[in-house]
Amino acid sequence: MLVVLCIAAPASADSKIAGLVKFYKMEAMVCAKYSAGLSTAVERAKPFVDEDKDIAADVAIIHDAHVVVLDYCDSIDAMLQLLNADPKATYKQLAKDIDEHDAIVRSGRKASQQAIEDTNPVIQRLIPKINKRIANS
Repeated sequence: MLVVLCIAAPASADSKIAGLVKFYKMEAMVCAKYSAGLSTAVERAKPFVDEDKDIAADVAIIHDAHVVVLDYCDSIDAMLQLLNADPKATYKQLAKDIDEHDAIVRSGRKASQQAIEDTNPVIQRLIPKINKRIANS
């Protein structure tokens, strides 16, 4: 019985890492989606920045939020690199590093969510302006 427990323990630890990898990969996809959306808004508005101060101010807000989201995405990537660095590593071996990286990801997640919430009204007023300008071009 003791042999079975000793053999099963590393598999259990590895399953924890596998679960974390799966979770952070999904989180990375969501982060990339938000990053792409903010990037698209900035790129579509750039041609009109010099013509309209309101558009320029909105683009600056969205750009700043995009930087926050990119930092968050980078922290997720760093966590995934840690988790995938050594396939033989156990959760127990990586627990301290995982906790440190997780704290960074959590703070980035919170900052990213706040930045996205703050940009929603900006994007809602900016996109119609941009679409109107594009249609008139």
